[in-house]
Amino acid sequence: MKSFFKSMFSSMFGILAGVFCAFIVLPVVLVMLFGKMDLSSREPIKPKAVLHILLDGEIVDSSPTVAWLFDDGRVRIRLQRLIKAIRNARNDQRIVGAVVDIRNPSIGWAAATAIRRELLAFKESKKFVFAYADRMNEVGFYVASGADKTFMQPNGDVELDGLASESPFLPGLFAKLDVKPIVFRVGKFKAAVEPFLLNKMSAESREQSNVLLGDIWTEARKAIAERAKVKPEQLDQWMSDLAIASVEEAKKSGLVTDAMYSDEFDELMRTTAGWGAGDELNYVSTARMANETKSKSKDKRKIALLIAEGEIVKGEGGSDQIGDDAFMDSLYEIADDEDIAAVVVRINSPGGDALASDVLWRELTILDEKRPVVASMGDVAASGGYYMAVGARHIFAEPTTITGSIGVFGLMFDAESAFRNKLGVVFDRVTTHKHSDYGAFTRGLDPVESASIQKSVERTYKRFVSVVAQSRGFEKIEDVEIIAEGRVWSGSRALELGLVDEMGGLDRAISKAAEFAGLPDGYEIEIYPKSVDHLSRLIDQFAEGSEGSLGLNLKFDRGFLNSLFAQARSLPSSIGLIERVQQSGRPAVLAREPMSSINIR
Repeated sequence: MKSFFKSMFSSMFGILAGVFCAFIVLPVVLVMLFGKMDLSSREPIKPKAVLHILLDGEIVDSSPTVAWLFDDGRVRIRLQRLIKAIRNARNDQRIVGAVVDIRNPSIGWAAATAIRRELLAFKESKKFVFAYADRMNEVGFYVASGADKTFMQPNGDVELDGLASESPFLPGLFAKLDVKPIVFRVGKFKAAVEPFLLNKMSAESREQSNVLLGDIWTEARKAIAERAKVKPEQLDQWMSDLAIASVEEAKKSGLVTDAMYSDEFDELMRTTAGWGAGDELNYVSTARMANETKSKSKDKRKIALLIAEGEIVKGEGGSDQIGDDAFMDSLYEIADDEDIAAVVVRINSPGGDALASDVLWRELTILDEKRPVVASMGDVAASGGYYMAVGARHIFAEPTTITGSIGVFGLMFDAESAFRNKLGVVFDRVTTHKHSDYGAFTRGLDPVESASIQKSVERTYKRFVSVVAQSRGFEKIEDVEIIAEGRVWSGSRALELGLVDEMGGLDRAISKAAEFAGLPDGYEIEIYPKSVDHLSRLIDQFAEGSEGSLGLNLKFDRGFLNSLFAQARSLPSSIGLIERVQQSGRPAVLAREPMSSINIR
């Protein structure tokens, strides 16, 4: 028996030691090693170099953290770092062109719009831009429309059949589990609660989704058709007929310039860039190019770039969340820095907790009284994400941004029958007042309690509408109510409706903030939250590729990890809502929008 316990405790100790090394020691060692290294102190970039823009992973705004190493196995690429590399290369005489290597990116339409815009600007420097891919879909062709020429692997996959958005509906699941969702909402377009109530889209949800997808496709169709030199109607017809399903068919239609293997493409690059027959391939990664920064300005004046990405929650928040406490800490840090002249808040959020959204709006308005605050919307800045944005004095969005969704809903679940009928568990309780335990997961609501929650949801909605009217300068509340009711809008429609001020990306937002603050050229950009360290820079190196052959050395193979986590990533966000409501033990009042660019395929 002693030997058994000895063996058991030895095994447990071994497991704990392994976990400790993996999660604590290894990151610390890496930080120590790379903290003593200057990642940019390498052999200088050689003349006639070609920037390699690797799109393979999730395109995000947030800075990398140690948690990313233990996330779902999918590499994340920072959009702004990618754009910085392209701009540095555009102005670098050693760079003669760029290659957009489209692998398997998880990219939103607003991010795609921003990258395409940078490619078009890059070409204005009289340098070539080529795109290469082994599989392409609508968003891939949209990005590639910013290139001079597009090449594909001869046997690559082509998916060009239109945009679609699919939603899961869960009443059948709840019936099997014997769980009753209890929903409260304001706004007929607030589709976040429909998966819990219906077996198909409501007419309102279908209408807003059709309009949103139509707006996004109108933007993409124009770009793709112009690049292929065909009429937009012709492109639509081909897609409706599934007439472009192979690389050869894409070539005949003008969407692809030529078909070639990656080694053949490398040889094409050798000729195009002017590399000698015996020279090494002279590709430069975006990670390397982004580090080619000019010396800092002597002017200490700065613009703070505050990243707000993920779901809005109360408290500190976690990975892929905007915790109101953590966010306010960054705001206070910015307010205390006298060298910061203006603030740009970059929002990529579907919203979340309604109270937290109101808190963040308030804090942004307070900061804007001291120094100008400008909002820049990413792929999605809807519901609570839009609530935040109106705290800024000026709002930028991409035409393909998903925004609006001015609406609120309440959600809780009654699992009393599930516990009793499925598990044989019943609950009893002692309370000091009649409704002391209302909102518990283990019983339903009586009419008085239901009315109380509905009143709370309606009060929150009125507050949301009032904030938008006040912040955006609408003359009457009714003018906001017409475009509210939880309806989502594209960035281009939001501009027409007065919900945003201008179309443009983060660069335009930063320039506007500098204009408001009266800053001359040469100001610095300081990113918040300040989570970037030496390990973060190391993560960036892995995420953005290395340097070498396009076909081999530049490929960071993550196929196994991606497939391993594919099922976990596909779980609907509705399940996450259930978990959060259950953990809170109270009805959740949320300003959240389920639609995102990733849902559109």
